[in-house]
Amino acid sequence: MSAERVGPDEAHRIGLVDECAGDEALRDTARVRAHAIARNAPIAVQDLRAVPRRPLLAAVAEALGCELKRRLQHIRTRDFAEGIGALLSRRPPVFVND
Repeated sequence: MSAERVGPDEAHRIGLVDECAGDEALRDTARVRAHAIARNAPIAVQDLRAVPRRPLLAAVAEALGCELKRRLQHIRTRDFAEGIGALLSRRPPVFVND
């Protein structure tokens, strides 16, 4: 919500990722993870991916619809124009809550 970038250590700490690997170890780390998953029954892996995602996908679809509606409302505000103008002018924005 803050629009701040999250580094790998923070992403791991807050649960956005399961594991972090440097550039040199990335391919080997991914292979180890893939082989661990592949050792499981295919139907179990498919269910683990599909079942928990159903409510999440519905929630994401609903959230995206709400976000689109709000964004379309925001486009018509002075603050939106100010934000774009400030970005293009490379200056801090001055928002007026309108």
